[in-house]
Amino acid sequence: MCVLWLAAIVSQGPSGSGKTTLLNVLGGRAMAGVTGELHMNGVPITKRMKRIVAYVLQEDIFLVHLTVREQLTFTAQLRLPETIPKEERLAQVDHVMKRLNITKCADTPIMLVSGGEKKRVNIGTELLTNPSVILLDEPTSGLDSTTAAALVATLRDLAAAGKTVITSIHQPSSNVFYSFDRLFVLADGHMVYSGTPDNCLPYLESLGFVLTLDYNPAEFLMDLVTGYDLHGEKLQETPPRQTMIEAFDAEANLREVEAVEATMAKDTGVLDPARPTSYWTQLKVLTQRCSKDAGAQLFTALNLIQGVGFAVVCGLCWFQMDNDESGVRDRSSFVYFLTTYFMMNTCMPAMLAFPQERQILLKERASGSYQLSAYFLAKSISESPVRLVPPLIYIIITYWMAGLNPTAESFFGFAGTMLLGTLVGEAIGVLLGIVMMDVRNGMIFNTVVMHLLMIVGGFFVENVQSWLDWAKYISVFKYAYHAALWFEFAPGREFDCANGQIVAKCSNAGVIRVDGEDILDALDVQGSIGFNIGMLVLFLVVARVAGYLCLRFLKHNQGRQ
Repeated sequence: MCVLWLAAIVSQGPSGSGKTTLLNVLGGRAMAGVTGELHMNGVPITKRMKRIVAYVLQEDIFLVHLTVREQLTFTAQLRLPETIPKEERLAQVDHVMKRLNITKCADTPIMLVSGGEKKRVNIGTELLTNPSVILLDEPTSGLDSTTAAALVATLRDLAAAGKTVITSIHQPSSNVFYSFDRLFVLADGHMVYSGTPDNCLPYLESLGFVLTLDYNPAEFLMDLVTGYDLHGEKLQETPPRQTMIEAFDAEANLREVEAVEATMAKDTGVLDPARPTSYWTQLKVLTQRCSKDAGAQLFTALNLIQGVGFAVVCGLCWFQMDNDESGVRDRSSFVYFLTTYFMMNTCMPAMLAFPQERQILLKERASGSYQLSAYFLAKSISESPVRLVPPLIYIIITYWMAGLNPTAESFFGFAGTMLLGTLVGEAIGVLLGIVMMDVRNGMIFNTVVMHLLMIVGGFFVENVQSWLDWAKYISVFKYAYHAALWFEFAPGREFDCANGQIVAKCSNAGVIRVDGEDILDALDVQGSIGFNIGMLVLFLVVARVAGYLCLRFLKHNQGRQ
């Protein structure tokens, strides 16, 4: 059965309580602000039972860099039972694409498909589990009349195949309006019509509302239930919707519904399916999906040109620095620049990435696709290595152009420190993206906090005011900077003295060379390599754990719960 749910302005009525079923709602009871329990065939609905009901959101929410086939394949791997062989799951994907006529765009990224095709992909994502009931929230919004009619025709085919299709819709064309098997009209939280679309106009005529103009019946009906006349002026007399509310025989309609409920109550076979996939499968599939999406975003020609070009420019600015006391400041500034650049350049994109995926997470979690911890762990595992590739290329280019410590130990230690700092910056960005609902406020907060920590990180200000001295101990820039300096000015590496302005020891007569450890003391480097690396690891772990806890327990009251 294909059901149209045509809703007018719905206001909150008095709260009540009791048992609520989908048929009760369609019967005109429990429509306005009623609280209680939701049952399916007399059985309370659980989260697990929701997996047999498909819900297609009005907004088409996807990882847009995936192709249509990849989106459906990953969904099939997550939501179809593991007992089904992989070949059959892939065959199900092909079957759904053929059924919805999206085979021609199967290998096209979702971001490049049309609105109608994207809507079909949205529906196809829910059809993979072969649900018994399909709920759609305004599926034709934003589509032209031809595409909308084609989509509704697809829904009719699904209904003819034995599925119950329930959809809300605004301003349907006459063709779409008469395509549905059953029509429910709501006004102010009350049922005002229940029946077939064909019987709607005769019913309105019996109430004195005659369609005299060449009007779309759906628009005429909406004009009545919203309280506007056919010319768009507010009616001063009793609104038609009030007449329709009073005329509707809710008791008779309710008796019809209860009769259907009594028949359905004999069927006690309501499924309460277990989660279809194991934790390991969820983690594996989500890791593959996140890797593909992150790779498509980061590994673009523009990003590659930008990264390599900027690395070359940076290397030219610090090209082959002097290996003496006069080059110490240049070397330390180069180290601090890379430290701040990698952290800041990773923190901001990571912060902006999660709000874009929040709705996807809410949608897929509501359908029971996977566990939250599997999603968070997969995202951390898959995106972190991908985000390390650009900084690694950058380091390889600039390290040798700048003429830093040429030993293998120093190079790998320096690169490892920079990459670890990059991961810390990403973890902080993800945490801020989870906590801050408003992206603009998050950007402001991120900019203020990260720049404060950068200023007190030990390079720009050596003598921090006493009331702000504590901030340097929570500065991730400080620990990454000091750890990297240990590799550049490694003990045992000698530098020629110049004028003694950096290393006081060079002012002594007869001292022509100083050890790297003397330079570390002159730069006031605090803590050993192990201590600074350990602090970076601690920040990384704390930020990741805090991000997961906030994701699980911080409720923003947004989206499907």
